This record gives sequence, structure tokens and C-alpha cells, in this order.
Amino acid sequence: DLTWFVASSGSNTATCGTAAVTPCATVTYLIAKAAFTDGDTINVGAGTYTDKPLFGAKSATVIGAGSSTIFSGTSSTYAIGVNITNAKTLNLQNMTLTLGKTSNGLGGALVIASGNVVTSGVALTNSTATNVGAGAYVPAGGSLSMTGGSITGNTATNGGGAVYAAGTVTLNGTTVSGNAGPLGGAFYIPAGGVV
Repeated sequence: DLTWFVASSGSNTATCGTAAVTPCATVTYLIAKAAFTDGDTINVGAGTYTDKPLFGAKSATVIGAGSSTIFSGTSSTYAIGVNITNAKTLNLQNMTLTLGKTSNGLGGALVIASGNVVTSGVALTNSTATNVGAGAYVPAGGSLSMTGGSITGNTATNGGGAVYAAGTVTLNGTTVSGNAGPLGGAFYIPAGGVV
């Protein structure tokens, strides 16, 4: 597996990302590279990124610099989207996902269409869902496992201000506060969901 680099000062060029001194500007550009393979690691520097990456065929480990590494959905779509197969896992570490709001109302900051997401030190904040799952949307067959981090200040019109959990959700030392939704301010768990 390869290690790649993204920084707000980077440049999206054919040769970017292979070294810390020549980072790409966005994760979206990097994961579209032919040389990027399933399971590679991406180090993302501090800064605000508005490219709204969607992980599809390839999973990865994405490591931020802490809360100062911010992925923003700019209140127009998810901050990070996941559509890998249910057999794959995307790892997210040390970052903030914020201002997510999807057009179909399903999810906000972190939207999982399929697959598994494991986080450490990740904050899901200040996002909106016009239906369910403003902090995170976890479908049947998918999973979200969070260690540390937080899910705060998210609002869903219908339910699951923090998380819509049709799949499996595991939280270990994660702060959940200040989320709102009429059918479960924190969690909306339909039949089959496990938290």
C-alpha cells in the first residue's frame, strides 16, 4: 500500500501526492488517480477542504492533522461520502466533518451508501438533514464505529439528529450532544438497526 499527501497549499497535478513536499490540493483528485489503490493511506494537512470526496470502488485510511483538518459540505452535500462495498472499510482519523446537507435528505456530514467506516478522533458537526441522519447516515448492511471524537450540533427534520442507524453503529468514548430531530434527537433506529 502507498502513502499519499494532501494539503491546502497543494496543487492538483499529474505528479502530486507522492511526497509531503508535493501534495495534491484535494482528496477527490488524489483518489481518482490510476496509481491510487484500494487500502492506500492519505495524510491530509490542516485546512478547510470543500471538494466533498466520495469513496467508491477504493477504500483508504485518511489521516488528518486534528480538528484543524476540516472537510466541509458547504451546506450543499455531504462532507465525505462512502459508497464502497459492504466488505470494505474506510478509516478516518483526526479530522472534522461539517456543514453537510444532502439533496435527498438522507444524511449530512458523513453519508454511507454502503460499506463500513471506522473513525478515531473525528468530529461530525453542524450539519443538517432534511430527512434523517444529520451527523451520519448508516444504511442497512453498513456500519460506523467511532472511537473518541464527537457528534454535535446536528439537526434532522425528521429523525436522527446525530445518527440514522439502519445498520450497526458502535460508539466508544464519543461525545454526543446538542443534536436535534423530532423522532430521535440523537439516534433514529429503524427495525434492524443496532447501536
